Amino acid sequence: MLTMEQLYEREALKKYFYGNSRPWPILLFLAGFFVMSISNDTKVIGIILILAGIGIKLYRIFVSFKGDEVLYDNILSKDIEYIKSRSVTNMGLIEEEFSLIDPIVAFCFANEESVKMAAELTAKKKNILQMIWEAIASIPRLMIGFLLRIFGRNDYISKAVFYEGHDHKVRGSLVNVTVILFTEQQILSYSCNYDIALGIILEENVREVFYRDVDSVNYGDETTHVVRQDGTFIRTESSKLRLSVASGNDIFASMIGETDFLENQVMAAKSLVRSKKESLA
Repeated sequence: MLTMEQLYEREALKKYFYGNSRPWPILLFLAGFFVMSISNDTKVIGIILILAGIGIKLYRIFVSFKGDEVLYDNILSKDIEYIKSRSVTNMGLIEEEFSLIDPIVAFCFANEESVKMAAELTAKKKNILQMIWEAIASIPRLMIGFLLRIFGRNDYISKAVFYEGHDHKVRGSLVNVTVILFTEQQILSYSCNYDIALGIILEENVREVFYRDVDSVNYGDETTHVVRQDGTFIRTESSKLRLSVASGNDIFASMIGETDFLENQVMAAKSLVRSKKESLA
């Protein structure tokens, strides 16, 4: 399994996107009700346990998320630097070979097919008999998972989860980073899809395109819709760079939020492609 740099801070992001692996609030709730049922003398202790469970739950909801948003941005910055270095290694290049113009580095969320799949799964309707059967069948699995979480043995499943933060920025668990390098002879594109919370690389690929095969360099803004786990949508703005290739297998780079980020490099890319094509004519 391909992995990112194993930053210890990712443990907090696992809880941010996939839930806290230690169900202490639930345990405190249950312990509180149990203690209260023993006798009247233990009701005070039971109430304290229940309040402690509520306090931990509220802390996780209202306090830790804000800190995790800052942590997310910090880890993303480190991951992008790691992926830039990884892309150069995978392409077998040295810095002198791609110093014509600055590399284009952009990040976005899970690819469109993953987002569409999430929307379809969320919208799937089930009849009452299916819901009852699935609830009954899931009880053993839930009990085993609950016990494993108590003892700290919990496996997280990578999936597309999105949250809108206190700063109104949308953050996703699955991230795509694209690095485009310009050499004397070719344009090389490295794309990496990974789970920022688990530090797992899901997919990576490298493409090589000759300048003569590039028809045009296009740039524009677009609105992206992502799906929350509850089925509601979040709308966020992004900018998109497209290198149209004669074969139809175009190269894309999308940047979430900072709509002028790619624009600063598009003119340089256009000028370089134009000059290369003219020299080959």
